[in-house]
Amino acid sequence: MIIRSLADVTRLFTHRKQCSSRIKEFSPDVVIVFRAFPEGLLTCWCGVERVILRTAGSDISYFSRLPILGRFVCRMIRRADSIITESQYEEDYLRQELGVRNPIGVIPIGTDITLFRPSLQSNRAKYELGADSVVVVSNRYLEGFYNGFSVIEAFVQARKLCSNLELLYVSPYPTTETVRERLNAIRADGDGIHIVEGPIPPEEMARALYCGDIWASFSSVDGIPNSLLEAMSCGLVPIVGDLPQLREWVRDGQTGYVVPLKDVKAMADRMVELSKNKVLRATFSLQCRKKICRDGSYEGNMQRMVKFVFEAARAQAINNNWETKR
Repeated sequence: MIIRSLADVTRLFTHRKQCSSRIKEFSPDVVIVFRAFPEGLLTCWCGVERVILRTAGSDISYFSRLPILGRFVCRMIRRADSIITESQYEEDYLRQELGVRNPIGVIPIGTDITLFRPSLQSNRAKYELGADSVVVVSNRYLEGFYNGFSVIEAFVQARKLCSNLELLYVSPYPTTETVRERLNAIRADGDGIHIVEGPIPPEEMARALYCGDIWASFSSVDGIPNSLLEAMSCGLVPIVGDLPQLREWVRDGQTGYVVPLKDVKAMADRMVELSKNKVLRATFSLQCRKKICRDGSYEGNMQRMVKFVFEAARAQAINNNWETKR
């Protein structure tokens, strides 16, 4: 994760002059919306004066704490005219830990609820999944703080108690040879594990989610992942590690389960509980879909974001005029 991000930083630094030229050519007076890291570095390198940061997850809870690099990330965040983040927890962190004083809007990106929806058109045969199986889906990264192998370990434990459980793990990117060897070793010792190497387009991701009943993530660093919203929109019941921002979407015992971080047994126990209780799965599934339709649609949240951006720009223009008159 760090290596990939540093490669992005190097690429941005190499092309900073071209980026600066294009920004000024586009319009020097517009408010530029950037992700805090790594693209936010351009606000310093290109002399962008009016900035709204779109920041969440690792920008706040991981990169901001890194030695040396974290100082630059925090500096970018503080100098933004306004910030759009994804959870109340993140807003509180920005205020209390990073000292942000400018306006903050809590607006998750959301998901396409017409594409990601409950469906009876299961694509299980493509992934060699049993028609009557209870399928756990995960589509997070396997390595780093995403802890994908912990999800697989939890599934292996749950599978010993529920033979009808199957795991469909969709890796967002092709795995390395080392990771592939590790996965093959795990699959050789246990049944029911199906691995798909991405990337795959959103339409195919939706079809993969149509196969599932449960969605699992054990990430120890996160924002409000789109993969969670997509899964909930499709009616999958989430089991997630206990991060405060995730509790804003996954209400333990109502729209899924929240388990202690790194507690593989707790996740396995919840997989078993859900696999044995079809009525409970259906109840949670309905509540998940309702939650996304109410608060997590891409269209609705983009409207809120556009409104926030225009209001922030208007407020900044008024403030600049007032400063000029003084």
